[in-house]
Amino acid sequence: MVDLGGKSLHDDFIIEMLEEAILDEFEEKDYAIFEQQLLDLNLEPPEFRKFLNRIILSKSKSFQDKISVILKDQQQNLLEEAFRRAKKRYKAKMTLRFMSFEQDEVGE
Repeated sequence: MVDLGGKSLHDDFIIEMLEEAILDEFEEKDYAIFEQQLLDLNLEPPEFRKFLNRIILSKSKSFQDKISVILKDQQQNLLEEAFRRAKKRYKAKMTLRFMSFEQDEVGE
């Protein structure tokens, strides 16, 4: 496997897959909860899983299965990286949406 500065191509693929799934499934409140209760807290896997299950309970079965596989493989770090990337993209999308709205309002 090719190493990309500590991450393999496999890890990068998993991160991208999770990032897309998070963007599809998460809403604004989910990002806030994940960041406040899980991100960078170095929780033990059972505790991390308990908090995460509260967030993903209302998500699709497919999303829950993806997360379950990642946690079963003890790749919590990949999930956190995917979340960081998804959150950045989500914020950028919301900023662009707001700027577009503001531009439309000023143009009228």
